Amino acid sequence: MNKKRIIALLVCFVLVISAAFTVSAAAFPDIEARHSWAEDAIDDMVDRGILKGYTDGTFKPDKAVTKLETLIIAARIMGVDDDENAEYRAAAVKKYEGTLAAYDISYKNEISYLLYRDVIKTNELSSYISDSAKNQALKRYEAAILLTKLVGGEDAALAESVIVLDFADASSIPSSAKAYVKYISDIGLMNGMEENRFNPSGELTRAMISTVMYRAEEYMRETLSTGTIDKVNDSSLTVTINGKSQEIAIPEGAVIKVDAETISLADLPVNQLIRLHYQGNTIRFIDALSANLYFTVSGTITTKTSNGGVKTLVIANASGSKTYTISSDYCEYIINNQLSTFANLSENNYAVLTIQSGVVTKVVVETGTKTVNGKLTGVTLGEEYVAISIQTNDGDKVEYLLNEEVSISRNNTKSDIRSLSAGDTVKVTLENGGVSKIIATSSSKSMTGTISKIVISSESSITIKTGTDEYVYGITSDTKFIVDGKEGCTIYDLRLGATADIRLDSTNITSISTQSVAISPTLTGVITYVHPTSYVMGLQIFDSATGEAETIQTVVKSTVKVTDTTSSNISSFKSLEPGMTVVVVGTSKYGVYEVNQIIVTAKVD
Repeated sequence: MNKKRIIALLVCFVLVISAAFTVSAAAFPDIEARHSWAEDAIDDMVDRGILKGYTDGTFKPDKAVTKLETLIIAARIMGVDDDENAEYRAAAVKKYEGTLAAYDISYKNEISYLLYRDVIKTNELSSYISDSAKNQALKRYEAAILLTKLVGGEDAALAESVIVLDFADASSIPSSAKAYVKYISDIGLMNGMEENRFNPSGELTRAMISTVMYRAEEYMRETLSTGTIDKVNDSSLTVTINGKSQEIAIPEGAVIKVDAETISLADLPVNQLIRLHYQGNTIRFIDALSANLYFTVSGTITTKTSNGGVKTLVIANASGSKTYTISSDYCEYIINNQLSTFANLSENNYAVLTIQSGVVTKVVVETGTKTVNGKLTGVTLGEEYVAISIQTNDGDKVEYLLNEEVSISRNNTKSDIRSLSAGDTVKVTLENGGVSKIIATSSSKSMTGTISKIVISSESSITIKTGTDEYVYGITSDTKFIVDGKEGCTIYDLRLGATADIRLDSTNITSISTQSVAISPTLTGVITYVHPTSYVMGLQIFDSATGEAETIQTVVKSTVKVTDTTSSNISSFKSLEPGMTVVVVGTSKYGVYEVNQIIVTAKVD
């Protein structure tokens, strides 16, 4: 989420947004020196239009905000008014219009979007927007509950079995809110007030709401990534993003919605366009619209029919034959780069069909002879058809059937289809859409990295990590394995985390040599990231001899003992933060470091 996005506000809710020019906090006459702690946040909120001054030129920093006002601000922080969210907001409004019809409010876009993002639940609405509640001032303990949900921390807060609060007035905090107060104070979004009191029943002011919302957005660091699903796995998705296919782990607690309906990971369809909402480095939310389920199918037209106004095409490719229905609303026909009609399609033409929401919206046909250049991405050997997949030099992904008589050469040597390898540079000649000639050239190179994944199957592969990038390479019957200098090894002798030197023929490994990595059982370093749900921690360690820094990933035992030598009272792994200096004790094998004990020696500056 862009911290500086400009939000076009079309409402004039007096206490949240009134018609006024944008000014800095210092320009408001009622922002005094005692409000200096809130000036940066007020500047940000005012600059972006989330909060505005009053028509009399004041900001009224000490005025309490109501429950409804707070929800409106929270929705804007979540991007309800962003153009990129317009279609998704509309789906949310449609989903919850019946529920919200029972409430007399004008801000149904904002409330619908918070329900959509699971910040609030439908059974909580009456406590926020009923006639008796919406104009009530938001109390500090209520703000702690809402903020925890806003930043996605409710599960973590409620998972704490023992809640210890150091506030002098902890006994006055409602028991149902204590876990939220602890969570929100631990991550620094709300602090105590004078004399170490939380003041749970105190009202949240406009200066306070500016500050806590500013901190919440900084804490979330929400970013958006869009891609198309290639494959749905047990706990991950293979997604093509910006033309690159990658496997992305989906956390167990991530919320997934299509057309504003919550679904499971397994129910996501292949070829669905999705949005991945990251909170820091972790996916918090995935959303999609069924109207954006689209993909292309390529193959030979074997049959075309038009019966009672319903037009269909039967397409044959390496996957077999399948019938596709032409959209009754509109379908574009392109033959040899010219706009055409369904009547001009011919059987035995090679065609590329665009499928959207289950029907064909575009048909592209090219006849005659054509040359395509690109990278080979796969070979499909079907019972009736043989096909190749290519990433063209123009960035398109296409699949072509091979003609019965096809000429194939690789590295200037006559060959056959089984010699081709993913990653080969290819020049393909097409005749009426079918492949008549393939000229392939392999690429050989060497690289070094660490083994992050090993797949043993009919199509075995090894994933190599270099820096932050990961690459998947195939294993063949000719691949040579050398482990710690010993030749004649197999894929079963490899270990995750081992350093690997590999030689490649296109995307297949011809040889791989690995060495185990030794790491000291006691390390001192600075935390770079913490994944509390997966118990993984990044640690930047320093070589005392060279002074060079290296970041490693550690696996933390669920029974890890955390000792705090500072005044931060850190007692659990989930309370650790990036920037803390720690001493860790553990064991290492093949580069995988497992942490048994963590000692915090310096807190975040």
